[in-house]
Amino acid sequence: MCYLFSLFHTRCLCTGTLLWCVKHANCNDEILTLEQLAKASSFALVSMIIIILTVVTQGPIQPPNLRGALRGSLLINDGVFQAIGVISFAFVCHHNSLLIYGSLKTPTMDRFAKVTHYSTSISMVACMAMALGGYLSFGDLTKGNVLNNFPTNNVVVNIARL
Repeated sequence: MCYLFSLFHTRCLCTGTLLWCVKHANCNDEILTLEQLAKASSFALVSMIIIILTVVTQGPIQPPNLRGALRGSLLINDGVFQAIGVISFAFVCHHNSLLIYGSLKTPTMDRFAKVTHYSTSISMVACMAMALGGYLSFGDLTKGNVLNNFPTNNVVVNIARL
């Protein structure tokens, strides 16, 4: 029991320290613009690519005891409404529209439409790759956080978890 508390305490301490460092680095008295957040956005994009590639490449090579059954239709089943809610939440970006429009070098509606369509399409492809990679690998045993389906001793997955 003492070992579990120590492990939990260490994990919480590491997570808290990392969150404080990220928060402290991004907090200042100035209002942040999209240009100032470009590095953080690039880091987030690279992180998402690493996570998606990890799930897509490591999922199919997991042992059979971690895999669940693929039940029902791939597109329509009893969890479809929950999935629509999750995907709808993932596409909530309307509050940034004016900032994105204002950050264009020459803001026109045609350019804004192009940026919006490209970004939404890339987001959809990323969501579909993650969803299909997780479900086809783990079936009905897929957890809400797909990375939690993998064993804790998988080095590639642990890098993605970081």
